[in-house]
Amino acid sequence: MGTTRAVAGNPMMNSYRCSDDRWLWLLGLQPDRQWPLVLQALGRLDLLTDGRFATLADRRANAEVLIAELDATFAARTRDEWEACLCEYDIWYEPVLSIEEALTDQIVTGSGAFIDIPGRSGPIPSVASPVDFPGSPITVSRPTPELGEHTDEILVELGHNWDQIIEWKLAGAVL
Repeated sequence: MGTTRAVAGNPMMNSYRCSDDRWLWLLGLQPDRQWPLVLQALGRLDLLTDGRFATLADRRANAEVLIAELDATFAARTRDEWEACLCEYDIWYEPVLSIEEALTDQIVTGSGAFIDIPGRSGPIPSVASPVDFPGSPITVSRPTPELGEHTDEILVELGHNWDQIIEWKLAGAVL
């Protein structure tokens, strides 16, 4: 069973919600070295002298309390404001992108993370396969189906009769 972000073992390697409901992810791969810089960037030098957070082991033992403190701090500003602060102190982080942001992000799109799949109404952006073999380009054999396009055949294949399918359609339960 995984650990929730509220009790993550390394609070410096965690995601935090900002005041604009956007998130960022601290990438504290060297948590003891970066801890003082993060506190400077966050304007939380008070935590630097708190014995509960002196070392990585201390921060791990008191992770729930520390993450709550960091949650409250990050909630005070927008992600853009925090990004400026973190960049000023050379803190490693990444913005957590929404789908819309990822679709237009130059790094994400430049990595080939998305491909266009032909749709009946034009191309539909889709996530590319994470598996890529040289000399075997991704091909699409047919357009993506419209919403509900195969409902009838699937329900019949599952053994439902037409009376039940029509009843479900009239009730708006299926398309």
